[in-house]
Amino acid sequence: MGGGMTFARSFVWASELRFWEDAWKKGPNKARTNKNYGFVLVQEGRVRAGLKRLERAVELEPQDLRVRSNLVSLYVLSQQWPKAWEAFKDLEAVDPGFVGIAEKKRLILDQLEE
Repeated sequence: MGGGMTFARSFVWASELRFWEDAWKKGPNKARTNKNYGFVLVQEGRVRAGLKRLERAVELEPQDLRVRSNLVSLYVLSQQWPKAWEAFKDLEAVDPGFVGIAEKKRLILDQLEE
């Protein structure tokens, strides 16, 4: 039995994506697993799935400014301007002085005005 468990663990640990997917399945209501799984999904090109995990991470841990900022950036990159604006307003409400906030605001507003 021990060898089978070792093989199963090594299979999961062989890939960052598999590792965080496994962690997320075991802890779907933990901000950290949603956040890290979301980041890895985006890196793998699975932006929609990654956004879903990051949105959940924000729900679970609303004070995490890094996740909020990355969520805004991902909405911008995927040209989801209304969602980018809503996420931006939420970020601004939590921390109006967050670094880079003014640049994001101008970019989003320019796109929404077009």
